[in-house]
Amino acid sequence: MLLKTIAHSFASSKLKKEEAYTQSLVRKYEQESQQIQQRIHDQRMQYKRDIESYQEKRNRELKEYMDFISSQIGLASEYVVQLRQFQSLFFPCLNAWFQIDLCKKEINFIFKQIKTISSTMELIDIYIKEIQTLQQHKRRKEWLRFTSQRVLFESNFITEIQQSITNLSRMENLEFSNEIKRLRSHKDALLKQKRELFEKKDSLNVNSEKIKKSHLDNKKLLIQQYGLCLDYWNKIKDKFESFYAYKTSNNTYLNQWIADCQNGGTLAEIKALIRDKNDMVESARKTAQETKEKFHFYKNQVKQAHNTGNFDTFDKDKAKRDEYYHKQNDAVTYSKSLVEARKTLYCRRDEISDYIDKVKMLHPDSVINDISLLLQNDKVLNTHGIFGISSRKQKNEYRKHKELGVKDAK
Repeated sequence: MLLKTIAHSFASSKLKKEEAYTQSLVRKYEQESQQIQQRIHDQRMQYKRDIESYQEKRNRELKEYMDFISSQIGLASEYVVQLRQFQSLFFPCLNAWFQIDLCKKEINFIFKQIKTISSTMELIDIYIKEIQTLQQHKRRKEWLRFTSQRVLFESNFITEIQQSITNLSRMENLEFSNEIKRLRSHKDALLKQKRELFEKKDSLNVNSEKIKKSHLDNKKLLIQQYGLCLDYWNKIKDKFESFYAYKTSNNTYLNQWIADCQNGGTLAEIKALIRDKNDMVESARKTAQETKEKFHFYKNQVKQAHNTGNFDTFDKDKAKRDEYYHKQNDAVTYSKSLVEARKTLYCRRDEISDYIDKVKMLHPDSVINDISLLLQNDKVLNTHGIFGISSRKQKNEYRKHKELGVKDAK
C-alpha cells in the first residue's frame, strides 16, 4: 500500500501540475497569437485607411494640378492615370508583407507549442520509467523470491498472510499497470496534438511561400509601374525645361547665345549660359562705368578751362571728352544689352523652375516618401523590403548613413 500511495501520489500530482502547466502555456500562446493577429489586423486596416485617405488627398491635389499641367503638356492626363495606378499598388505589397509576418509569428508560436508538448512527453516517459522502477522494487522482488524458495511453517494464519500478500501484490501490479496505461494514453493524445501542429505548420509554410510569391509579383508590378511613371514624369519635365527652347527675343546678344546652344536653350543650357556669360556681363558693366568716369573727367577738365581761362590742354581734353562721349554711349548700350539678356535668362530660369516645382509633387518619388512617412512610426517596417523600391532621398540618406558607419568603424 505504501508503494502504491507513493507511486500514485508522485505520478498524479506531478502529472497534473505538468498537464496544467502545459495547457496554461498552450492557452497563453494561443491567446498571445490571437492578440497579435488582432493587433496586426488592426494595424493593417489602419494603414489601409491612412493610405486610402492619402490617395483621396493626392487625387484631389492631382486634379488641381492637372488643370495647370494640361494647359502646357498633353501627357499630363495620361500620366495622372499611371500615377494613380502606381499609388494603388502600394497596399497589396503592404498587405502581403503583413500576411507573411503573421505566418512567421504563427509558425513561431507553433514551434513553442511543439516544444512544450515534446517536453511534457519526455516527462511522461520519465514518469513511466519511475513507476516501472517502483513496480520492480528490490524489496518486493526479494520477498517474492523468499516466499517462493523457502518452505514456511504451515498454519492457517501463515497461509492467510501469504495469500493476503500475494493478493496485495497483484493489486499493486494492476494499479501500476493502470497508471502506466493512463500515462501512455495521455502521451498518445499529446503525440496526436503534436502531429496536428506539424501539419498546421506545414500548411502555414506552404501558404507563406504562396504569399511570398504574390508579394514578389506585387513588388515587380510596383517597380515596373514606378519606371513607367518616371518615364512619363521625365518627359513632362523635359517639355517644361524646353519651354523656351529656340524662342527668340528683341535682344541680339540673347538670340546669339540661344542659337549657340545645342538644344536651343533648355533649363540646363540656360543655367550654363548664366554661369558662362556672367563674367562677360560684369566686365561690360565695369568697362561702361570706367568709360563713363573718364568721360566725366575730361568733361570737367573742359569746363574748368572755361572757368579758369587756362587753355593749355583744352584741345586735347576736348578731343578726349568727345572720344569718351561716344565710347561711353557704346559701352553703356553694350552693357545694358548684356544685362538685359542675362536678366531674361534669369526670368526664363525662374519661370521654368517654378513650373517644375509645381510638378515635383507628381514625381513618383514623392509618393514613396509620403507612404514611408505614414509608416515611419513603426520601426520594425522596412519600406524597401515591403515595396522593393526607394526614392532618391532615401538612397541618399542610406548612403550618408553608410558613410558615417564606415567613418565610425575607422
